Amino acid sequence: MFTKNEITKMIFFDVETATTFKDHSELSDRMKKLWSKRCDWLRSNYEDNEGKTDSELYSYKGALHPEFNKVLCVSFGRVEIDSMGEVASNVHTCSGHDEKTVLSDTLKVFEKFNASGFKFVGHNIKGFDIPVILKRAIINGLSIPSFLHLHNLKPWEMPFVDTSDVWNFGAWGGTKVSLDLMSASLDVPTPKDNMDGSMVSDAYWLEDKLDDIVTYCEKDVVATANVVLRLGNHNIIKI
Repeated sequence: MFTKNEITKMIFFDVETATTFKDHSELSDRMKKLWSKRCDWLRSNYEDNEGKTDSELYSYKGALHPEFNKVLCVSFGRVEIDSMGEVASNVHTCSGHDEKTVLSDTLKVFEKFNASGFKFVGHNIKGFDIPVILKRAIINGLSIPSFLHLHNLKPWEMPFVDTSDVWNFGAWGGTKVSLDLMSASLDVPTPKDNMDGSMVSDAYWLEDKLDDIVTYCEKDVVATANVVLRLGNHNIIKI
C-alpha cells in the first residue's frame, strides 16, 4: 500500500499527556465547574465511569481532554530503506516539564519537515494527537503555522496520514482499532510492554517517570512506522 519512496517521506509521531495539575483540587473554580459538566457526560455515556467522583475521573480521564491536560512529550521518527530492503530508523523527542517549550519545539519540527514535503503519520492522530497539540499550543499562547490551519484545508491538502483510518479501508462508521491490536494483527512487536496510556498521568505526577514516558512514546512511534512498513510489504524495524 505504501511504496519505499512514500515511506521515506513520512514523519511518524505520537504525543503523551498528563492532567494539567497533579490533583483536581488545583483547578480554578471555573474549571472545576466545567470539569463537573464534562464528568456528567462521561458518567452518562460510559458505564465504567459510573460511581466515580469528579476528582477520581480527573485522575482517570483528565489527560484525554485537551482543555484539562498537559503535553509531556512528542516523539518523531523517520525510516530509511536501503537497496537490500533493510530498514533503519531515527527517533527524536521533544519533552520536558515546561509544556510551552515542548510545544514550541514540536511546532518547529512540523514546520521543518512540512517545508520539505513530508507527510506526518500516526495512529488515531485525527482523534487525539493533532487536536491536543494544536489546542494546547493555542492555550499556551503559541501561533499555529498556516499549514496547520486545518479548518481551511481541503481533504487532499491535509499533511497527515492516520493509520486508524487506513486500517478501516473506507468502512462507513468503522470501529476504531487500537495501535496494539493493529500491531498484533500484523505481527508487529507491541509498544505496550511496560506502560499504556492510562498509566501516563500517574507515572508523571506520582512517580516522576518522565524518562519512562518518553521511552513509551518513542515505542509507539516505532510501532506506527512498523505497521506502515507491513502495509507496504516491507521489512520492519528490528527492536
